[in-house]
Amino acid sequence: MKPMLSPTRPRRSAPVRDLGEVEYSVIRPDELSSVVDMEHVNLSLLYMRSKFLVIARIDREFVGVCGIRGMMNTISAEIREKFQGQGIGNELMTRVIDIARKRGEKFILGAAYLTNYRSLKLTEKFGFINLFVFTGSEVNEMFEILPLSRAGWFSAILLSPLRKANPRALGLLYSLIQRLVSRT
Repeated sequence: MKPMLSPTRPRRSAPVRDLGEVEYSVIRPDELSSVVDMEHVNLSLLYMRSKFLVIARIDREFVGVCGIRGMMNTISAEIREKFQGQGIGNELMTRVIDIARKRGEKFILGAAYLTNYRSLKLTEKFGFINLFVFTGSEVNEMFEILPLSRAGWFSAILLSPLRKANPRALGLLYSLIQRLVSRT
């Protein structure tokens, strides 16, 4: 017997695109400005510091980007608003995670605002494990880890006590992570 969908499930606001028309490309960060019209797209400098990027385009129009940056392997994804909810972010993350595995990365870290329900739902779908929630004066973020190897699982186990850490210690850790990520 198939499970029934909840009547409270949100409906898609836009029709689902035929994902066959979306073109995905793996690029180096230094190629981003030559592939994407940067005047019409607001991409943060975080993508310029990535190890690699996967971009999505439809008819040469930029749709979204996903990549891993820094020594902490922090994943970032951004989908233009009019293309959200159509499976493109899912495909970008799938490709980035596959590339990270092939490159021998041990784990991927993720951070998302607690109000970003789509991002949290997507990381949950891929099996990210909640490390801790940082509740600051301006931001409330969930930090997650996706182990990709035995060493990655060991890292997840070592970081699991953070769930019970006091907020001040998490604030210091958060500051340290931000500094490490911004330098790489």
